[in-house]
Amino acid sequence: MLPSTTISLVERLGSKLPDDFSRTVLNGSVRALLDDNNPIRVNLFALGVEKRNRLARVVPEPCKVTRRDRMVNAIQGGIPDAVLNKIGINTAGLHNDLHSTVNGLNKHVHIQSENLRDPAASIVGLVEDVFTAVFDFLTAVEKFRLQVSKAVSEAVNKEVFTAFFLETVDDLDVLSTHTRIDKVQGDVTTVAIRASEVLMEAKGTVFVELVYGSGSDERSGSGSRTDDSYPFTMKLSASTSNLEDLQNMGLEVDTHSFYEDN
Repeated sequence: MLPSTTISLVERLGSKLPDDFSRTVLNGSVRALLDDNNPIRVNLFALGVEKRNRLARVVPEPCKVTRRDRMVNAIQGGIPDAVLNKIGINTAGLHNDLHSTVNGLNKHVHIQSENLRDPAASIVGLVEDVFTAVFDFLTAVEKFRLQVSKAVSEAVNKEVFTAFFLETVDDLDVLSTHTRIDKVQGDVTTVAIRASEVLMEAKGTVFVELVYGSGSDERSGSGSRTDDSYPFTMKLSASTSNLEDLQNMGLEVDTHSFYEDN
């Protein structure tokens, strides 16, 4: 039985995993570890955890095969160090932070005669060491994506401005005779970093003025205007060689509230 502090660490790690399948493998790894009759329980535990910390699924091809290189690729995908350094992200510090994580996982993933049967007293320490290492790694992934999002926020804002103020948004245009954009507020998140592209998403609120009728209608009192706001989502992509050269992959404005109120 694992102590409550270790169970809490398992739950914290599970909350950072991307899907239910990953959490199932995590729980299975812990169960394998608790099987006292299995001589390679420690190895199976470490292997299961290592395989589900997003290393195997996000490595671009072609790529190197060492775990350290897999971790680097899992964090920054195909974005070259020079591109990241240009936008102010210190890749040297990022790579150095991965060194201890890789060593900790390597120690137990590879089956050696000296670690076939770790003493029962060391199991709790092993669990906490490995889970802490993986938790720190996943935290590094989140931190890196936040850094990328902040670095390209100005370029994203330009795309959002262009979409709303310089182009016609059909979802808004149909709401009134003249739909005027007052302002747009939103935030950008980095959704995925792949071998050749970075996918981003801008989410926020667009504030509009809905004008009904012409100018003469308004002067005669038969026209009207009202203010409203709607949530929007914009999907964007950029080449890993130039993160600030963004492409608008689609803009959706949720105007359901307009039709529900009318």
